[in-house]
Amino acid sequence: MKIVVHSIIPCDPDERAKDFYAALFPNWRFKSLPPNQFWEITDENGDYPHSIYLAMMKGEGTPATPTSYYAVSDIDAAIETAVSLGAELIVPKTPVPGKGYYAELLDVVKNNFGLWQDSPD
Repeated sequence: MKIVVHSIIPCDPDERAKDFYAALFPNWRFKSLPPNQFWEITDENGDYPHSIYLAMMKGEGTPATPTSYYAVSDIDAAIETAVSLGAELIVPKTPVPGKGYYAELLDVVKNNFGLWQDSPD
């Protein structure tokens, strides 16, 4: 299982950011996805879930800093463990229809991170 499954780069989904990352990482493929107006980014080896999913977006609910989401097999148990270790839950378990579930937390030194569980189907 991959460790990092999803990351968000908080920025307006404009051509400047896309062009910068496309030049820096030429194997990345960009797809604009309205109505949320964000760039879905995969690598040339394939689409989600076979490559790391990267989104470039801004707006309500978007983390203020770059955020990585870590794969877990049981998001409820992982949230419970993280909180028991001193993490703060900032976005509760949230479904992404047809894909899975995510949650966002602050670790014990206030770094934002996410947990991701693939949908069983």
